Amino acid sequence: MNAIGSVGRHIRRRLISGVFVLVPIGITVFTLAFVYAATASFVAPFVRMALGLLLDEHTIGDWVIQAVSFAIFVLLVYVIGLITTNILGKKLVALGETLILRIPVMKSIYSVSKQVVDAISSSNQGAFKSVVLVEFPRAGVKSLGFVTGTFDDNSGSRVYKVFVPTSPNPTTGFLLFVSAGEIHETGLSVEEAFKMLISGGVLTGRKLDA
Repeated sequence: MNAIGSVGRHIRRRLISGVFVLVPIGITVFTLAFVYAATASFVAPFVRMALGLLLDEHTIGDWVIQAVSFAIFVLLVYVIGLITTNILGKKLVALGETLILRIPVMKSIYSVSKQVVDAISSSNQGAFKSVVLVEFPRAGVKSLGFVTGTFDDNSGSRVYKVFVPTSPNPTTGFLLFVSAGEIHETGLSVEEAFKMLISGGVLTGRKLDA
């Protein structure tokens, strides 16, 4: 019975791990496919009309329309990325987000999706120096944290700035100022730590010396 229970737990954990890997991929693929389909269906008639002026209509295959539509889609994504990197574009994005967050259902979907993307974005990860364990919120309990920098106090001792995120939403948390002796290195990468936080501890990449 113990062997059967162990196998069952193993299978259940692997299934959960697989789901946590596949769900973000599935959402990303579904979203891109949906946006591409909407874009292609809109621009396809115009592409066919434009190509019809340049080429013989009988030589224009569906694959040509799809290829040109895909190129336009990629260009559109690039332009959106280019626009959102300047001040005016950021203001337009902020205005759009304000409107979306006023819609009850869209508010929940968009806010959660944006928080996850922001949490695992390379720009945020670059601010984290290392993944550590610190005693928080009380002695004897260790929490996962990210070292964001250091400074020297009045006595000349090195103090670490540690951000302890909440789980499963790592975009909020607590800023701690911890002495060097209270820092416990984990050896985890930032990506591994985020997987652990977002999954609520289900996805633990390696053994932690807690």
